[in-house]
Amino acid sequence: MSILDTYFNLLEGADDQKFRTLATSTFKGLLKALESVKESDLKMPKAGKLVVSVSVGELLKKKQFKDLELWFEAVEDVKGKATRGRFFMSLGGKPARIELYVSAPKNVIDVLTPESWKQVVQKKIAQILPRMQEVFTHEFIHYLDVGRMNPDSREKAVDKSILAAKSGEDSKYYTDPLEYNAFVQQGLTKIQNYIGNTKNKAKVEAVIGKTPTEFYNLVLKVIPAEMKKHMNDVYKNKLKKRVAQMWTDTMGRFNGEVK
Repeated sequence: MSILDTYFNLLEGADDQKFRTLATSTFKGLLKALESVKESDLKMPKAGKLVVSVSVGELLKKKQFKDLELWFEAVEDVKGKATRGRFFMSLGGKPARIELYVSAPKNVIDVLTPESWKQVVQKKIAQILPRMQEVFTHEFIHYLDVGRMNPDSREKAVDKSILAAKSGEDSKYYTDPLEYNAFVQQGLTKIQNYIGNTKNKAKVEAVIGKTPTEFYNLVLKVIPAEMKKHMNDVYKNKLKKRVAQMWTDTMGRFNGEVK
């Protein structure tokens, strides 16, 4: 069985919705916790650059995230440059790491200190909150995905993903199993957060459509255009199945079960 087959078999099931919900609740919990974090608890692990690091497990007081660090790095604000992130898996006993790069003007970065980080960077985070949540969700899904693989599958899958990213070829990057799942979950989370717990059926249908097919067409608009361009029939069928499940689960809130 190929890595792709193994990975897709691993992904299918109830974890789809569970992981989206966990990503959203963790992000909200982190933002709230960061508002009151002490400057003394912020670490600067990268010499020469202002990188603030916190332990997700310690910050949220949740043992399930004891092996995960969250890094914020201020980078020079370049016009049109979006907030971005990276995920590093745990190696050699070190924690896994999600890096979020927050753009700021050079004159601001030049005078940043650990003491002023909260006031400057957190203010910036508030301004770019929707994009920040998307980036965090994408990287957090990577963390959850590699966490449920056995060591052998994990190394092969992550190595393949790294090579795909370094290749610079969209066809390899957007069809890599890890990236594919992260982008799909990122898009579905965006829609899920927009709908929220809306109890009005008409309003929900106005967003996700009256059929799974209508919802599928919407999802194609929120995933990267390059990803859609390179999806083969295997990926399209897997996406249709996952979208149909989310549509059924969402509409089920109105009449118990959707036939």
